[in-house]
Amino acid sequence: MDDLLIFLFQALFELFFEIILNFPFSSVGSSSRTLGPSPLLEHPGWISFWWLMLGCIVGGASLLVFRTTFIHVSGLRMANLIYSPFVCGVITFYIAKQKVVSNPLRRALYSFWFTLGLALVRFTYGHH
Repeated sequence: MDDLLIFLFQALFELFFEIILNFPFSSVGSSSRTLGPSPLLEHPGWISFWWLMLGCIVGGASLLVFRTTFIHVSGLRMANLIYSPFVCGVITFYIAKQKVVSNPLRRALYSFWFTLGLALVRFTYGHH
């Protein structure tokens, strides 16, 4: 029973950490103005790629502060790669919906890609 609680708290703490790191960036790009005619800034595929890269950068920076991952069980660490981007995307979707953002689904997808990049870097390079 103790091991189950430890697993649960490790998973929740890692998810909470990723959500906290996601929120400062979730409001970026909410402006309705465009930065220019560049396809790198307007196409949703490219924007998703840049959110993934930003998540990787933030994940790398987080490893400078927290070298070890909060989840020490390999099965939970792999599950974290799946559930944390989805949970962050769903939370961002509902927050964007509450704020009456023009496209909450797009905001949720960008949050998904950001959190996936962050989780991938922490999974790959974090000490456990």
